[in-house]
Amino acid sequence: MSLFLKRLDALEQRIDSQIAGVWLGGETSGSPRTTTQRDLPSEISSQIEGIEARLRCDLGRHNEELISALRASLEKQIEKRIEPLQAEMAAQRASLHKLSEYSLRTEKNMQRLLEGLDRLVAPQNSRSNGTGPTSSHAD
Repeated sequence: MSLFLKRLDALEQRIDSQIAGVWLGGETSGSPRTTTQRDLPSEISSQIEGIEARLRCDLGRHNEELISALRASLEKQIEKRIEPLQAEMAAQRASLHKLSEYSLRTEKNMQRLLEGLDRLVAPQNSRSNGTGPTSSHAD
């Protein structure tokens, strides 16, 4: 055989062994699989970092949405409880205003009653001081 045919056979065997290694999952030096495996960890780690960054961003956004929803829910519940309290306070305020008016009217009536008693008692005091004991008539 010629030298050329020997080299061609050797080259074919090397190619066949590399193809068999790729198909069977083995590594052969200089094969595309070996090159890919060397570059794969750096590519995967950069993709993982990108995914983690997106997840953190999504998680942060989701947390903000949850907090916002929780805040809105709490505000609604508090408003439901505050509204009756505000209505009750308004009713109490109106009642206190009425009581204050009643108190002022009562005070004015008591003042008029005292003035009337003073007028009624004053003539009797002057009679008892000037003329002596007198009999009083109840009307």
